[in-house]
Amino acid sequence: MSQSATGFDSTIGILLTQWRILSLRFTEHDLARLGPGHLIYGLLVTWAVGIGRYWDHPHPFLLQSLGLGSLAVLCGLVLLFYALLLPLRPARWSLAHLFTFISLTALPALLYAIPVERFLSLESARAVNFWFLAVVALWRVLLLGRYLGQWTDLSGPELVASLLLPLALVVVGLTFLNLEQAVFEIMSGLHTEETPGDTAYGFLFLLSTLSFMVSPILALIYAFAIWNRHKRRCEAVERVD
Repeated sequence: MSQSATGFDSTIGILLTQWRILSLRFTEHDLARLGPGHLIYGLLVTWAVGIGRYWDHPHPFLLQSLGLGSLAVLCGLVLLFYALLLPLRPARWSLAHLFTFISLTALPALLYAIPVERFLSLESARAVNFWFLAVVALWRVLLLGRYLGQWTDLSGPELVASLLLPLALVVVGLTFLNLEQAVFEIMSGLHTEETPGDTAYGFLFLLSTLSFMVSPILALIYAFAIWNRHKRRCEAVERVD
């Protein structure tokens, strides 16, 4: 088989994997096949999404217009999840594998590139952008949850805590730094001043409040999971000895 044919088959395989991931139909077998080609593809998609997010922005920063902001967010999110879950010592927990998978969840964010402000009223455009953000965020959470369930040995409450605690801590941290509205505007493509009765910002306030409320509960479940898994490992070692 020629190199061009092999390259074509490889590209088709990557695209099929991307489709299976986004449709939430990926399996452990699909995840085991992730490699450098998938990572390169995922980084290119993340970069393109970053450019699309700001292509109609009137005054973007240079890093934003170059799409580097999305790559920076990707790196930060991957490092956060990897570091926070490391004490649990999940099976097959790999920074490179996690990086590859999360990069493959970037494609839905192309919705942000749709210039709804150009053919809808300001109020309608803000509502549509908000729902774009909500759908993409929920989609990515479901993808990451399935990843943890398929690829690691996490399950039940420890999986839920491992999935939601990092996200809740991000929201809490942004709220403490008073950056939650700025980040929300960046993520959803809202570039105008907010109004007191804006639905999107009402949802943002609700999300911040819920994050404050559930973070201690998630942290307790997370701490118990660390202790419980450590205890099980020690018992397994004792049985072997």
